[in-house]
Amino acid sequence: MANVPDNTKKNVISEIFGEMNYNFCRFMTKLGAHIVYLAVTVLSGIKKFFSRIFGKVINKIGEKSHMRTYFLQRKKEFIEEKDKVSDFFFWLEEDTESAFVNEGFFKATKVAVIHILKGMWHARGYAVRAFNWILPIISVAFMLSVINQVADLSYGVGVEYKGQNLGILSTESEYDETEKSLQERITYVEGDEKVTITPKLAVKLITDEADTVTPDELVDKLLINSDADIVEACGVYVDGEFLGAVKDRQTVDSMLSRRLSRYIDEDVKDVFFDKDVELSDGLFLTNSIVESKEIIDTFGSSNATAVYYTAEKGDTPSGIAQKYDLTTAELAAMNPGILTSLRPGDEITVSVEEPYLSVNVVKQETYNEAIPYETVRTETDSLYKGDSRTVVKGVQGEKRVVADVVYHNGIEVSRTVLESAVLSDPKAAQVQVGTKPLAPITGIKITGTGIYSWPVAGGYISSYMGDGRGHKGIDIAAPYGTTIFAAEEGVVTKVQKIKYGYGYNFYIQHNDGTLTHYAHCSAIYVSVGQKVIKGEPVAAVGSTGQSTGNHLHFEVIKNGVFKNPLDYVK
Repeated sequence: MANVPDNTKKNVISEIFGEMNYNFCRFMTKLGAHIVYLAVTVLSGIKKFFSRIFGKVINKIGEKSHMRTYFLQRKKEFIEEKDKVSDFFFWLEEDTESAFVNEGFFKATKVAVIHILKGMWHARGYAVRAFNWILPIISVAFMLSVINQVADLSYGVGVEYKGQNLGILSTESEYDETEKSLQERITYVEGDEKVTITPKLAVKLITDEADTVTPDELVDKLLINSDADIVEACGVYVDGEFLGAVKDRQTVDSMLSRRLSRYIDEDVKDVFFDKDVELSDGLFLTNSIVESKEIIDTFGSSNATAVYYTAEKGDTPSGIAQKYDLTTAELAAMNPGILTSLRPGDEITVSVEEPYLSVNVVKQETYNEAIPYETVRTETDSLYKGDSRTVVKGVQGEKRVVADVVYHNGIEVSRTVLESAVLSDPKAAQVQVGTKPLAPITGIKITGTGIYSWPVAGGYISSYMGDGRGHKGIDIAAPYGTTIFAAEEGVVTKVQKIKYGYGYNFYIQHNDGTLTHYAHCSAIYVSVGQKVIKGEPVAAVGSTGQSTGNHLHFEVIKNGVFKNPLDYVK
């Protein structure tokens, strides 16, 4: 709609501005001639001034005997010029008064005029000199005035359609906006003939702000003057997208108000839609009219959209699934491998029903928040390396917080702290960290009555298989650096040294078809392909990867199935 070829529109505007530019350049060229003349005159005058005054003075500096004569001569010339002027006015007064007394007023006037004309003729040199200075100054003043007036002029795009001036748009970009708005007011269906409105454009001087129009006003005028069927209605826009026009604005407006009012209570500070909804009255094509129910149904519809969640420390698959009202199986179907590997920072895909028009709720909440304490560590040789001892327990502080919390479909999306006040200060914890070396332990008789040997030189079970969180092995807690032994004869098949998950870990393949997995080690003494015997030192206890303390995570895997290690090691 309003289908004006871009090239035609730009050519018309360019030609008009080109002609204005040509005429203005001719005027500025003539004005520039006066400026050049003024510059030449000024420079010439300055040159003559210095040459006549200072030049002569400089030439006389070396002639001290003539200096006094020189200044006396200049004084004499000045007095003579002054006397000439005085004589002129003296004889003008005398002759005029004599003529008035003897021959009357008219004769006196004639005598005065003749005297003045003769005086001006004799002083024509001064007049010419003054004119040469004054005219360029006047030209410059005129030029500055013209430039100031031109700078204050405003031009716009005048729009004419079917012989009628519809108004002036302040900028060319506003016409592009008009074309877009006009097109949005038409709803074409298959078979409809495209409606074309081609106004005439011209650059015009804005002399009265009343002549300017907004894009919406211009759209109304174009529609009124077109042959298309139009009707007064209310356009519905969501995030700038035209959904259609309705005749009953009140119905749509009331529905939107009721939708927001459901979320208003004493704890709610503000409610608003997550999209920009605009209702705009105006003239619209008849075929752009839709039923109010259609708009309301659109507002009430839902879309299945992909939502992403970034995993944080302590997250579990079941916890994430519960947060988004999913089963663990549904979450696993969308995120293969999440049940065996979930690390902080992972982007998890969840699927939720997202309303077409969601409501954001702002609540002002007041709550207490813990202030974490610092931990001061000191070294001691009374403890083995990797061990620690808390001397003074830390105490968290507490502060009162007032914040604006924004909820989108019941899920918090942002939090802005307005104010906070400390209720109690935290107290630092004091921890001693051991530095006493712990050499690898060898030659120790391995205990255990199961099929496999106990894999650690001492230690105790700190976590069992399952353990309410899908734990796939057992955790054997032991001091940092404690020797880890091969539970059975075999070949090392895989060694990994990573900073997440299992950290430093490796696998040993045994002759009976089982695999044993050793994880969170501080050091690994074997390599891939190496044969090991039962009870051979293979690594040292540590806390690498996603671990909360020094321990060995030990797994037994047979035919791809995780077995309870306690059935093999006792």
